[in-house]
Amino acid sequence: MAIENHQDFHSFELIDICKSISEEYIGLTWDVGNSISVLQSPENFYNTANHAIKNVHLKDYKVYKSDLGISLERCPLGEGYVDYIDVMRKLKNQGINNMSIELGAQSARLCNINKKEYWDEFLDIPIEKESYLDFINQIVVDYDPSLLKNKLIMSEDEMIKNELQDVEKSVNNLKKILEIIL
Repeated sequence: MAIENHQDFHSFELIDICKSISEEYIGLTWDVGNSISVLQSPENFYNTANHAIKNVHLKDYKVYKSDLGISLERCPLGEGYVDYIDVMRKLKNQGINNMSIELGAQSARLCNINKKEYWDEFLDIPIEKESYLDFINQIVVDYDPSLLKNKLIMSEDEMIKNELQDVEKSVNNLKKILEIIL
């Protein structure tokens, strides 16, 4: 069984769950895009938990500044903050082949990292706050207000069309990434 990191469990918490049950039978599904919401870069998550990764969800987000921190907006794989060339090389070297593309939700994920209360949820975990914030500053972009407007006026048919286009772009981007690393 492989427990997914979703957007609320830090790698240390997941490793503790695996150890408390059985590392022989319990591992992790690493949703690469979700690492950021629990104060980890994908590299940090991988370095902490790679020995337990059994399955991978390939997801990407564009990371925008918000008043309270950051907003994660779905995007096709390879068009967001995740360095998929690096991720795929690591997974290849480790022999992890069980992967799937997973698009993020249509609605944005807000991570209120500018509020002390957000960090308080992780007091028992040795967070590398300065390193994490440096990473955020490298990947964050100014918000494009047209994103929200476009989502609000999309019909159901337009949303479906958008979703299918994002899947197609993700597959094509993944093919290009694999050509580079293989």
